[in-house]
Amino acid sequence: MSYRSSLRGVVVGACTAMLVAGSGLLALPVQAEGHPAATAASASSSARQTAAERTVDAFIRKYQDAVLEQEAEGKSPMQVREEYLSKELDTALDAWSGEHQVDPIIRRAEMPETYDVNTAGAGDPGQEKVVLTFNWKDGTRNDYSYQVGLSDMIIKGIS
Repeated sequence: MSYRSSLRGVVVGACTAMLVAGSGLLALPVQAEGHPAATAASASSSARQTAAERTVDAFIRKYQDAVLEQEAEGKSPMQVREEYLSKELDTALDAWSGEHQVDPIIRRAEMPETYDVNTAGAGDPGQEKVVLTFNWKDGTRNDYSYQVGLSDMIIKGIS
């Protein structure tokens, strides 16, 4: 085998490995510590997300699916909330919804077109602050801050 064909094999192999790794085909789902349902959507996004971001991302994805009745697990929006939110927050959101007559998580009658999840840094002691940005059909954006407990990956506050 010549040096040239050997080098070509190395280059092709390296490129193939990069493509497969970049596609997420080699990676296993990442699970947030203390919260079995908070898995990453893909290996490439999970590599960039903190555990708290993965929790908020999984919550919103599952919540939207439940509201739209597309939840593969057959959970209702209330069941998804119970899984991801502290009991105190869930109770407060029920009260807020009663006063404002809209969904307490989405805060509008329709679902957002897309959303972005970003870490905003340390929150209250023992919590991480995650900012969720809803992007709406009309071009507007709304930011919501989520406080996620670091020990249990439960969402403790939304503002």
